[in-house]
Amino acid sequence: MGKCATVPSVIVERLQVIRDCVTTAERPVVRRRDNRLVGPLFFGPGQADLICGDCTFLLVRGAPRADSIKDAVLVCPNCEACNERPGISVHAARVGDEEDAAPAAGNGA
Repeated sequence: MGKCATVPSVIVERLQVIRDCVTTAERPVVRRRDNRLVGPLFFGPGQADLICGDCTFLLVRGAPRADSIKDAVLVCPNCEACNERPGISVHAARVGDEEDAAPAAGNGA
């Protein structure tokens, strides 16, 4: 009988899109200099793949863990969306927050 191979499972995490890329020194912003290049921004030996929250482009292949990017903002080379891990944002608003923050119409004011 032949030997069976064990295939490790891959975790795919869709990142959260934020409205503006943070340009301060407080958070690293990772973007590709030449968008003519293809493929992920990073390759690693792990089992976590991180995809763009807007277009689902593969940003990181093989991160050691889904939380590996910590507070970095990844700019998608495909759609230019600014991505972060969910729950990380301190300074930038998430896309869609503008609807939540809009005042209700007809409030009598």
